[in-house]
Amino acid sequence: MTPWLFPLLLGLALCGLASRGFAQPALAASPDTKVRFETVTSKWVVQTNGTWIVEAEVTIRPPKENPSHIVRVPLTWSGSTEKLTVVAARIDGPNGRSVSVPPDHIREDPPHGDRYFHEFSDQKRLVITFTDVGPDDAIVVRTKRDVFRPRVPGGFMAAPVLDRTVGWEETNYTISVPSTLPLKVETRGFKHQIEVIIDRTMHYLHAPKIVAPARDINVLSQFDRFPRFAASTFLDWNEFAKAYATVLVPHAAVTPAIKAMAEKLTAGVKDPPEQARRLYDWVRDNVRYIPIPIEESRPDPHDAETVMSNLYGDAKDHAVLLRALLAARDIRSAFVLLNASDSATLAGTPNIRPMNHMILYVPRLGVYLDTTLGIAPFGVLAFGEIGKPAIHIGGDEPGRHQIPIPSSGETQSDFRTDAILGEDGEVTGTTTATARGAFAVWLRSAARSFGQANPAAGASLLRQHGTPGQGVFSFDPTPATTPEFTVRGTFHLQNQSALLSGGFFAPWTGLRILPRPGDFLVGPVAMGAEGRNIPTFCYRGIQNEELVLTIPASRELGSLPPDTSIDTDLVRFRSRWRLEGRKLTVTREFQSLTPGPLCEGSVRWAMVEVLAKIRTDLSNPVGLRQDKIDAVLPPRREDPGRK
Repeated sequence: MTPWLFPLLLGLALCGLASRGFAQPALAASPDTKVRFETVTSKWVVQTNGTWIVEAEVTIRPPKENPSHIVRVPLTWSGSTEKLTVVAARIDGPNGRSVSVPPDHIREDPPHGDRYFHEFSDQKRLVITFTDVGPDDAIVVRTKRDVFRPRVPGGFMAAPVLDRTVGWEETNYTISVPSTLPLKVETRGFKHQIEVIIDRTMHYLHAPKIVAPARDINVLSQFDRFPRFAASTFLDWNEFAKAYATVLVPHAAVTPAIKAMAEKLTAGVKDPPEQARRLYDWVRDNVRYIPIPIEESRPDPHDAETVMSNLYGDAKDHAVLLRALLAARDIRSAFVLLNASDSATLAGTPNIRPMNHMILYVPRLGVYLDTTLGIAPFGVLAFGEIGKPAIHIGGDEPGRHQIPIPSSGETQSDFRTDAILGEDGEVTGTTTATARGAFAVWLRSAARSFGQANPAAGASLLRQHGTPGQGVFSFDPTPATTPEFTVRGTFHLQNQSALLSGGFFAPWTGLRILPRPGDFLVGPVAMGAEGRNIPTFCYRGIQNEELVLTIPASRELGSLPPDTSIDTDLVRFRSRWRLEGRKLTVTREFQSLTPGPLCEGSVRWAMVEVLAKIRTDLSNPVGLRQDKIDAVLPPRREDPGRK
């Protein structure tokens, strides 16, 4: 039996920063398999320069079902901004027994990664191993964290999150700040009280008991959904942006080498938009991206000239280099801090969390640029970025902004599958997918991951769709400068001869890579009524699908499913079924006009009803008629008892 490894949140809760992530093991709904935090106490003392010290203690009740009786607790911290000390680690038994962990049970355990990861990652980790842990024991860990260098200078900020997939009995935070230092606090699921003691202001934050739910259905991140608070000494996002600019801007200096490269890349080009495009294309195509989230990376980016020489870097490095090259051509830009994954929320008080990525904004052209994608044309972003709240840094208008969502026509996918059902039950076919905008980024990313003519990828995709078989993809190695991208595929499904005797089935979608019409743009089509109150991401866009099926000459189809038509202020859906000879064709069109970036409240309720109708249409089956099958009787056998 594998020993229990408590997830990342534990270490962060101990140190007062409980929101970098939580990799909860897959658990059954039984309370006996759940982790429970009995008490969490975290005391923060903030100095006027924004540095702080955190002393924390947590008491954990391990799961009742833990046959190994071993528990490992990982603790993580930022190596260049803070120091972590384990003050105590022990097991308290129900009979008053208390056993401290031996020093050799507390060891360093660096995160895994290649040399590039370790060059850019700022994370340190150690693991405390508790042995002989009984079901009624309590694990107690005390830590001290000394934050000697704030990631954003001159200010204090924190945003702990309590993961509801585990239980929390008693959670208390105390933040002590000088009375001359204003602290803004935003809470969700926490009670907040303030007390002034001599020359310091004490902020007490308490979370009531949280019971772990049997099931957690979600689309958005923990930061968007779970109990949390955010505290900051920055007055507003403008002040935050100006402070962070002092870290980033100096590294984007226009040196002679940077200027020479910019002139070389734009030789003979006078038009600023085309100059910007060429500089963007060069960084995108030549600088390797090292994917390290902002808070897990080293605080300072490398100098632009160093990045240009190394030809690799994290998101900060990409942004620094492109900004410097643009500046060498007198094109101003601003750093953009955002969450490029599953969070759509910024704290009400300035905080770097949950933002994890950095790109650029060019106000002169009105475009956001992300060279780290490696596959996006100039001015095109991925779905994880469009519509997101973002902080502009080092530009003319620092502070909070909203990345716009492109019009529906700029985000489109077109999909067609031609399948043939043979007389012997063999199914063969071809698939073509063409996409533009964020869908093209998605399609290019998929193509890059599975590669040309890779039968394993084709077989895996068909199996995921519930249609086992074999298949291969092909695509033109078109540069990322083209607005559209196309992937083709051929497939051969497992024999379907059982259908020839009469059976119902939905037309095969073949090697489908992108979501089907109605799925994704206004929420997951598979999420039923139970997700009515769960916000989802929403985007404007168009999805088209055409499925063509040719049946054997000896067979006939029964009646076709009805066409579907849905029209609301926010979405439009059409499906049409037609039969011409032996060829069945079903076409579907979906258009989303949702303002985004979230569908919630009444809009989410309306989308649940729409998606239910679309879900039914997508699964509508057709059937081969049984009454057209010629009966073939077996030879008559003579009764040997009869003469």
